[in-house]
Amino acid sequence: MKRIVKILLILIALLVLLIIVIFGLRLFNQSAYNWDEHEFVYDYHDYNTYPSEFAGGIVTHFENGEANGFHFEPNDPIDAQPIVMFGGSEGSSNFEEAQTLAEKGYETYALFFFGTPNQQDTLNRVPLEFFSDFIDAFTLEDEPLTVIGYSKGAELALNLTNYYSTIENLILYTPGEYSYMGLEFSEESGSSWTWQGEELPYISFDDASGWSLTKMMVDMLIARPVEYRETYETAVKKLRYSRRCSH
Repeated sequence: MKRIVKILLILIALLVLLIIVIFGLRLFNQSAYNWDEHEFVYDYHDYNTYPSEFAGGIVTHFENGEANGFHFEPNDPIDAQPIVMFGGSEGSSNFEEAQTLAEKGYETYALFFFGTPNQQDTLNRVPLEFFSDFIDAFTLEDEPLTVIGYSKGAELALNLTNYYSTIENLILYTPGEYSYMGLEFSEESGSSWTWQGEELPYISFDDASGWSLTKMMVDMLIARPVEYRETYETAVKKLRYSRRCSH
């Protein structure tokens, strides 16, 4: 009995020590990298925090079906295609970049694609048909569009071109050549995107190497800058290997 108690005490001591080490590393990394945890907690969907005008025009928030975002209308628009903006996995509409372009005379739309009351709560199984609701809201069926996407928004933009011929030009920042799984990180995770109720093919993080996933989780835990690239690359590598083995 005494031996069991002793083992339990040792385990408890090790657990406490681990918690202290993690807490200490978090404090160190927050100081070393100038992290401010409150800085990253931003409600992109609090529409009252956005301006209703910009230098040279007005901004209007809109909702239609599963479309949600902002319409930037310059007072003196230039002769150019309307521009549609997407942010990334952080959940923003890329409002600031859209405003910068609008100030140069471009009619611009900054769109959310998840996280708003009329959309998917998380970036998981997002119906691409929200883009139809956007087009309908502004009668853009016959209007050539330029779409600018950042990161996960670039992945979205590439997928939209398979279904919407009105997209004539793409400008992509940090794009990928594949579609990846949603970012819900639960048993409910599937493809990031759906079309007509069916999930689009995707690469799962379940196929990433155990080391890359462990390292990513540890970095998150101790507030160290997270490197996602290895996780994505090892998942793609496994897919390519599987394809070679199947031929």
